[in-house]
Amino acid sequence: MNDDEMKANVFGSLFLVANKLQALGDSIDEQVSTKQWLLLAVLLSCENQRCSLTELSKRIGSSRQNIKKMATILEKRGFLELTRSELDKRTVVVAPTQACLSHLKTREGAERTFVDAFFTDFDTEMLAVVHRSITQWMKNLARMEDTYEKEE
Repeated sequence: MNDDEMKANVFGSLFLVANKLQALGDSIDEQVSTKQWLLLAVLLSCENQRCSLTELSKRIGSSRQNIKKMATILEKRGFLELTRSELDKRTVVVAPTQACLSHLKTREGAERTFVDAFFTDFDTEMLAVVHRSITQWMKNLARMEDTYEKEE
Protein backbone atom coordinates (compact mmCIF):
# COMPACT_ATOMS: atom_id res chain seq x y z
CA MET A 1 0.00 0.00 0.00
CA ASN A 2 1.47 3.37 -0.98
CA ASP A 3 1.29 6.55 1.14
CA ASP A 4 -1.83 7.90 -0.57
CA GLU A 5 -3.66 4.60 -0.10
CA MET A 6 -2.62 4.47 3.57
CA LYS A 7 -3.77 8.06 4.11
CA ALA A 8 -7.15 7.28 2.55
CA ASN A 9 -7.45 4.11 4.63
CA VAL A 10 -6.55 5.85 7.90
CA PHE A 11 -8.80 8.83 7.09
CA GLY A 12 -11.83 6.62 6.44
CA SER A 13 -11.05 4.37 9.38
CA LEU A 14 -11.13 7.33 11.76
CA PHE A 15 -14.81 7.82 10.95
CA LEU A 16 -15.54 4.12 11.36
CA VAL A 17 -13.74 3.99 14.70
CA ALA A 18 -15.56 7.12 15.91
CA ASN A 19 -18.97 5.73 14.88
CA LYS A 20 -18.38 2.32 16.48
CA LEU A 21 -16.90 3.88 19.61
CA GLN A 22 -19.94 6.13 19.96
CA ALA A 23 -22.41 3.28 19.42
CA LEU A 24 -20.69 1.03 21.96
CA GLY A 25 -20.13 3.90 24.39
CA ASP A 26 -23.82 4.77 24.29
CA SER A 27 -24.57 1.33 25.76
CA ILE A 28 -22.67 2.14 28.99
CA ASP A 29 -25.31 4.49 30.35
CA GLU A 30 -28.98 4.90 29.47
CA GLN A 31 -29.05 8.45 30.85
CA VAL A 32 -25.94 9.94 29.23
CA SER A 33 -24.87 9.31 25.63
CA THR A 34 -21.23 9.33 24.56
CA LYS A 35 -21.57 12.80 23.04
CA GLN A 36 -23.29 14.07 26.17
CA TRP A 37 -20.50 12.52 28.26
CA LEU A 38 -17.96 14.42 26.14
CA LEU A 39 -19.83 17.65 26.78
CA LEU A 40 -19.76 16.92 30.52
CA ALA A 41 -16.07 15.96 30.46
CA VAL A 42 -15.16 19.19 28.66
CA LEU A 43 -17.35 21.19 31.03
CA LEU A 44 -15.68 19.64 34.07
CA SER A 45 -12.28 20.61 32.65
CA CYS A 46 -13.33 24.28 32.47
CA GLU A 47 -12.36 26.76 35.17
CA ASN A 48 -14.73 26.35 38.15
CA GLN A 49 -16.59 23.70 36.11
CA ARG A 50 -18.52 26.50 34.40
CA CYS A 51 -18.45 27.45 30.74
CA SER A 52 -20.54 29.30 28.19
CA LEU A 53 -22.35 27.41 25.45
CA THR A 54 -20.16 29.19 22.90
CA GLU A 55 -16.94 28.16 24.65
CA LEU A 56 -18.16 24.56 24.96
CA SER A 57 -18.96 24.47 21.25
CA LYS A 58 -15.46 25.73 20.38
CA ARG A 59 -13.75 23.25 22.69
CA ILE A 60 -15.79 20.32 21.42
CA GLY A 61 -15.72 21.36 17.79
CA SER A 62 -19.47 21.26 17.33
CA SER A 63 -22.01 23.94 16.52
CA ARG A 64 -23.41 26.05 19.33
CA GLN A 65 -26.88 24.88 18.28
CA ASN A 66 -25.93 21.19 18.79
CA ILE A 67 -24.30 21.93 22.14
CA LYS A 68 -27.35 23.89 23.29
CA LYS A 69 -29.63 21.01 22.28
CA MET A 70 -27.53 18.49 24.25
CA ALA A 71 -27.23 20.86 27.23
CA THR A 72 -31.00 21.41 27.27
CA ILE A 73 -31.61 17.65 27.33
CA LEU A 74 -29.11 17.25 30.18
CA GLU A 75 -30.75 20.17 32.01
CA LYS A 76 -34.15 18.44 31.77
CA ARG A 77 -32.55 15.30 33.25
CA GLY A 78 -31.24 17.35 36.15
CA PHE A 79 -27.57 17.09 35.16
CA LEU A 80 -26.90 20.69 34.12
CA GLU A 81 -27.88 24.17 35.14
CA LEU A 82 -28.15 26.77 32.36
CA THR A 83 -28.17 30.39 33.48
CA ARG A 84 -27.68 33.81 31.91
CA SER A 85 -24.37 35.48 32.64
CA GLU A 86 -24.52 38.43 35.01
CA LEU A 87 -21.98 40.28 32.83
CA ASP A 88 -23.65 39.64 29.47
CA LYS A 89 -27.28 38.52 29.41
CA ARG A 90 -26.80 37.08 25.90
CA THR A 91 -24.32 34.51 27.26
CA VAL A 92 -25.65 31.22 28.60
CA VAL A 93 -23.44 29.69 31.29
CA VAL A 94 -23.48 25.92 31.80
CA ALA A 95 -22.63 24.22 35.10
CA PRO A 96 -23.01 20.64 36.34
CA THR A 97 -25.45 19.88 39.14
CA GLN A 98 -24.63 17.75 42.17
CA ALA A 99 -26.85 15.05 40.64
CA CYS A 100 -24.60 15.09 37.55
CA LEU A 101 -21.41 14.77 39.59
CA SER A 102 -22.94 11.94 41.62
CA HIS A 103 -24.12 10.14 38.49
CA LEU A 104 -20.71 10.39 36.84
CA LYS A 105 -19.16 8.78 39.93
CA THR A 106 -21.46 5.77 39.52
CA ARG A 107 -20.18 5.10 36.00
CA GLU A 108 -16.44 5.44 36.66
CA GLY A 109 -15.91 1.68 36.88
CA ALA A 110 -17.79 1.00 33.65
CA GLU A 111 -15.84 3.77 31.91
CA ARG A 112 -12.50 2.37 33.09
CA THR A 113 -13.45 -1.12 31.89
CA PHE A 114 -14.58 0.28 28.53
CA VAL A 115 -11.39 2.31 27.96
CA ASP A 116 -9.18 -0.59 29.06
CA ALA A 117 -10.98 -2.90 26.60
CA PHE A 118 -10.58 -0.35 23.81
CA PHE A 119 -6.82 -0.27 24.40
CA THR A 120 -6.36 -4.02 24.82
CA ASP A 121 -2.98 -5.13 23.39
CA PHE A 122 -1.66 -1.55 23.10
CA ASP A 123 1.77 -1.28 24.65
CA THR A 124 3.39 1.97 25.79
CA GLU A 125 5.10 2.49 22.43
CA MET A 126 1.84 2.10 20.48
CA LEU A 127 0.05 4.48 22.86
CA ALA A 128 2.84 7.04 22.43
CA VAL A 129 2.58 6.86 18.63
CA VAL A 130 -1.21 7.24 18.71
CA HIS A 131 -0.92 10.12 21.18
CA ARG A 132 1.64 11.93 19.02
CA SER A 133 -0.45 11.30 15.91
CA ILE A 134 -3.64 12.67 17.43
CA THR A 135 -1.77 15.67 18.82
CA GLN A 136 -0.43 16.39 15.33
CA TRP A 137 -3.87 15.95 13.77
CA MET A 138 -5.30 18.45 16.26
CA LYS A 139 -2.60 20.96 15.27
CA ASN A 140 -3.29 20.32 11.59
CA LEU A 141 -7.03 20.74 12.12
CA ALA A 142 -6.48 24.06 13.92
CA ARG A 143 -4.45 25.28 10.95
CA MET A 144 -7.07 23.97 8.54
CA GLU A 145 -9.85 25.76 10.47
CA ASP A 146 -8.01 29.03 9.98
CA THR A 147 -7.64 28.34 6.26
CA TYR A 148 -11.20 27.17 5.61
CA GLU A 149 -12.82 29.85 7.79
CA LYS A 150 -10.99 32.57 5.83
CA GLU A 151 -12.25 31.16 2.53
CA GLU A 152 -15.93 31.23 3.57
